[in-house]
Amino acid sequence: MFLFSCTKTTNVTVHGDEKVTFQTEIADTKPKQTKGLMFRKELPEDQGMLFVFSTPSHKRFWMMNTSIPLDIIFIDENKSIINIEEAKPCGIIPYASYLSTGKAQYVLEINQGLSKEYDFKPGMKVEFNLE
Repeated sequence: MFLFSCTKTTNVTVHGDEKVTFQTEIADTKPKQTKGLMFRKELPEDQGMLFVFSTPSHKRFWMMNTSIPLDIIFIDENKSIINIEEAKPCGIIPYASYLSTGKAQYVLEINQGLSKEYDFKPGMKVEFNLE
């Protein structure tokens, strides 16, 4: 079941020892990026959210009103993983923020633990089509 109410979606494939594909909602506007996965109660294992920014820069993410533990995967303009952060659920006040270690143009959020399970690492290529 696809949980997303947004009409813009794409498949995101991470190329490691095996290819792993997630169905993702695209957050490409400020309102969608601000809301992210807030207030969602569940996220199927094969789904996520892809944040698309107009220019690469250091990114800071928080988990305000997010009840799903997530892996936050920062991706550069060449679609290579920069770093991966394990983000804990949070209430109204965003207690922790998660930072890219380099300039990211994309950020992929998936269920926490999947990056370790599939052995995602910095430098791995990510593939998606935004058209």
